Formats: sequence, structure tokens, C-alpha cells
Amino acid sequence: MVRRARPEVLVVEGKAEDRRRIAALLGEAGIRVTAVADGAAALVALSSERFELAVVGASARFDGAGLGLAVVPFDRGEPRRSIGRVREGLLGAEFAEADEAERWITAAKIACLEQRQHAAYRDGATDLAASLAREIAETTALGALRH
Repeated sequence: MVRRARPEVLVVEGKAEDRRRIAALLGEAGIRVTAVADGAAALVALSSERFELAVVGASARFDGAGLGLAVVPFDRGEPRRSIGRVREGLLGAEFAEADEAERWITAAKIACLEQRQHAAYRDGATDLAASLAREIAETTALGALRH
């Protein structure tokens, strides 16, 4: 298997604390990040580096579409789903082949969670079943599974 360079995204977020949080979450997901505060700083970064896409936080105004750069909004309320959307955006570009072992592990995890969810419904544990449904959705988003 040929090892590829980690993808790099441009994070545009006006609030420093949110910018650091988004960058840290993406870094934990194996994504290289350049984080800037606004559209002007984004243009400077774009002039010297190539990014696969831009991740734009709630307090930033930046439209990379006019620059040929895909933009993914980052939802602070659902960071795992946002990371899944970023990974999906990256997979659609030059990272089209996801690691097959990771896909199998993710599929097995989802199957296990679904069995636990069905058992929870059967036993009347609706809160647990709802929690498992959320975990299934997040795992699917993070795994970037294609059906």
C-alpha cells in the first residue's frame, strides 16, 4: 500500500478558542490544519499553500468556492459529524480510497451497536436505544462509509 501525505485543510474561524478547538479535533482525526482568523488571512495562506478544502467556523465569513476551494461548515454542537463531513470532502478528492481495514472495523462496530440498539428497544430501554442510534450515526459519519 502506498502511503499518502496527510490531507491539509484551511480552518477559518474568528474566535481564537473555537479555532484552536476545531484545529485540535481535526488534528486528532489525522488531518493537517492551517488555522486563520478571517478571510484576509485565508487568502494569504492560499497564496502560499495548497489545501484540499476549507473548514469554516460559525463566526467566520469566508467563501472559498469562488477560489475553487470546497467549503465545509463546522458545527460546534456536533463536532463528530462535522469531522465526518470534512473526511467525506477529503475522500471525494484525491483521497478516494479509504483504508479498507478501517472500513471493515467501522462496519463491525456499527453492526455491534445495532444489535445492542435492537436489544435495548426489545427490553424497553428507549433512552439507551436513542443514545445508541446517535452513536451509530456518528460512527457512520466518522467512518465515511459508502453504500
